Amino acid sequence: MIGNYEVGWCKPPVGHRFKKGQSGNPKGRTRGTRNLKTDLRELLQAKVVVREGEHPVRISTQQALLKSTLLRALKGDARATTNILNLMVRVLGVEETAGDVLAPLSEDENALLAAFERRRARRGSGSGGSGQEGGES
Repeated sequence: MIGNYEVGWCKPPVGHRFKKGQSGNPKGRTRGTRNLKTDLRELLQAKVVVREGEHPVRISTQQALLKSTLLRALKGDARATTNILNLMVRVLGVEETAGDVLAPLSEDENALLAAFERRRARRGSGSGGSGQEGGES
Protein backbone atom coordinates (compact mmCIF):
# COMPACT_ATOMS: atom_id res chain seq x y z
CA MET A 1 0.00 0.00 0.00
CA ILE A 2 1.43 3.33 -1.12
CA GLY A 3 -0.05 6.44 0.45
CA ASN A 4 -3.65 6.17 1.63
CA TYR A 5 -5.00 3.97 -1.20
CA GLU A 6 -4.38 0.50 -2.59
CA VAL A 7 -2.78 -0.14 -5.97
CA GLY A 8 -3.55 -3.46 -7.60
CA TRP A 9 -6.13 -5.33 -9.61
CA CYS A 10 -8.73 -2.81 -10.94
CA LYS A 11 -7.13 -0.08 -8.81
CA PRO A 12 -4.64 1.89 -10.93
CA PRO A 13 -2.53 4.65 -9.41
CA VAL A 14 -4.43 7.93 -9.01
CA GLY A 15 -2.33 9.73 -11.63
CA HIS A 16 -3.21 7.14 -14.30
CA ARG A 17 -6.96 7.00 -13.79
CA PHE A 18 -9.37 8.53 -16.34
CA LYS A 19 -10.24 12.15 -15.62
CA LYS A 20 -13.91 13.00 -15.10
CA GLY A 21 -15.65 13.65 -18.43
CA GLN A 22 -12.70 12.38 -20.50
CA SER A 23 -13.03 9.46 -22.90
CA GLY A 24 -10.93 6.38 -22.38
CA ASN A 25 -10.09 6.43 -26.10
CA PRO A 26 -9.74 10.10 -27.07
CA LYS A 27 -8.29 9.32 -30.53
CA GLY A 28 -10.79 6.53 -31.26
CA ARG A 29 -12.80 5.99 -34.43
CA THR A 30 -13.16 9.23 -36.34
CA ARG A 31 -16.59 10.49 -37.25
CA GLY A 32 -17.86 9.45 -40.64
CA THR A 33 -15.74 6.32 -40.85
CA ARG A 34 -17.86 3.63 -42.49
CA ASN A 35 -17.62 -0.11 -42.29
CA LEU A 36 -17.51 -2.62 -45.16
CA LYS A 37 -21.25 -3.31 -45.02
CA THR A 38 -22.08 0.37 -45.50
CA ASP A 39 -19.62 0.73 -48.39
CA LEU A 40 -20.90 -2.44 -50.09
CA ARG A 41 -24.53 -1.36 -49.76
CA GLU A 42 -23.71 2.04 -51.28
CA LEU A 43 -21.76 0.53 -54.19
CA LEU A 44 -24.50 -1.99 -55.00
CA GLN A 45 -27.10 0.80 -55.05
CA ALA A 46 -25.02 3.07 -57.29
CA LYS A 47 -26.46 3.53 -60.78
CA VAL A 48 -24.54 2.43 -63.88
CA VAL A 49 -25.39 2.76 -67.56
CA VAL A 50 -25.76 -0.48 -69.52
CA ARG A 51 -27.00 -1.15 -73.02
CA GLU A 52 -30.13 -3.22 -73.43
CA GLY A 53 -30.61 -3.71 -77.12
CA GLU A 54 -29.83 -0.34 -78.65
CA HIS A 55 -30.87 1.82 -75.70
CA PRO A 56 -28.69 2.82 -72.74
CA VAL A 57 -30.46 2.11 -69.44
CA ARG A 58 -29.52 3.23 -65.91
CA ILE A 59 -29.78 0.37 -63.42
CA SER A 60 -28.20 -0.36 -60.05
CA THR A 61 -24.87 -2.15 -59.89
CA GLN A 62 -26.63 -4.99 -58.09
CA GLN A 63 -29.06 -5.46 -60.98
CA ALA A 64 -26.23 -5.28 -63.51
CA LEU A 65 -24.31 -8.01 -61.66
CA LEU A 66 -27.37 -10.24 -61.47
CA LYS A 67 -28.17 -9.74 -65.15
CA SER A 68 -24.63 -10.51 -66.28
CA THR A 69 -24.47 -13.64 -64.10
CA LEU A 70 -27.84 -14.79 -65.40
CA LEU A 71 -26.77 -14.24 -69.01
CA ARG A 72 -23.58 -16.24 -68.45
CA ALA A 73 -25.67 -19.03 -66.89
CA LEU A 74 -28.02 -19.04 -69.88
CA LYS A 75 -25.02 -19.35 -72.20
CA GLY A 76 -23.98 -22.53 -70.39
CA ASP A 77 -21.45 -21.32 -67.79
CA ALA A 78 -21.69 -23.97 -65.04
CA ARG A 79 -20.26 -21.76 -62.30
CA ALA A 80 -22.70 -18.93 -63.08
CA THR A 81 -25.58 -21.44 -63.09
CA THR A 82 -24.52 -22.73 -59.67
CA ASN A 83 -24.25 -19.17 -58.34
CA ILE A 84 -27.72 -18.23 -59.60
CA LEU A 85 -29.32 -21.41 -58.23
CA ASN A 86 -27.65 -20.99 -54.83
CA LEU A 87 -28.76 -17.36 -54.73
CA MET A 88 -32.33 -18.36 -55.60
CA VAL A 89 -32.46 -20.88 -52.76
CA ARG A 90 -30.85 -18.50 -50.26
CA VAL A 91 -32.88 -15.41 -51.10
CA LEU A 92 -36.18 -16.81 -52.32
CA GLY A 93 -36.23 -19.89 -50.12
CA VAL A 94 -36.74 -23.51 -51.07
CA GLU A 95 -40.55 -23.26 -51.02
CA GLU A 96 -40.72 -20.56 -53.70
CA THR A 97 -38.16 -22.13 -56.02
CA ALA A 98 -39.66 -25.62 -55.66
CA GLY A 99 -43.21 -24.43 -56.41
CA ASP A 100 -43.10 -25.35 -60.11
CA VAL A 101 -41.29 -28.62 -59.48
CA LEU A 102 -43.97 -29.87 -57.09
CA ALA A 103 -46.86 -28.93 -59.41
CA PRO A 104 -48.74 -31.89 -60.99
CA LEU A 105 -47.64 -32.95 -64.47
CA SER A 106 -49.64 -31.93 -67.52
CA GLU A 107 -51.06 -34.51 -69.96
CA ASP A 108 -48.19 -33.86 -72.41
CA GLU A 109 -45.61 -34.35 -69.66
CA ASN A 110 -47.31 -37.60 -68.52
CA ALA A 111 -47.32 -38.92 -72.12
CA LEU A 112 -43.65 -38.02 -72.54
CA LEU A 113 -42.74 -39.72 -69.25
CA ALA A 114 -44.69 -42.87 -70.18
CA ALA A 115 -42.94 -43.05 -73.58
CA PHE A 116 -39.56 -42.66 -71.88
CA GLU A 117 -40.35 -45.45 -69.38
CA ARG A 118 -41.48 -47.81 -72.22
CA ARG A 119 -38.30 -47.14 -74.19
CA ARG A 120 -36.13 -47.67 -71.12
CA ALA A 121 -37.94 -50.94 -70.28
CA ARG A 122 -37.35 -52.22 -73.84
CA ARG A 123 -33.64 -51.41 -73.64
CA GLY A 124 -33.32 -53.05 -70.23
CA SER A 125 -34.97 -56.35 -71.33
CA GLY A 126 -32.91 -56.71 -74.53
CA SER A 127 -29.45 -56.02 -73.08
CA GLY A 128 -28.50 -59.67 -72.52
CA GLY A 129 -29.17 -59.77 -68.79
CA SER A 130 -26.06 -57.87 -67.70
CA GLY A 131 -28.18 -55.19 -66.04
CA GLN A 132 -26.04 -52.40 -67.47
CA GLU A 133 -26.50 -50.39 -70.60
CA GLY A 134 -23.56 -49.36 -72.75
CA GLY A 135 -21.68 -46.47 -71.12
CA GLU A 136 -23.47 -46.61 -67.75
CA SER A 137 -21.66 -47.85 -64.70
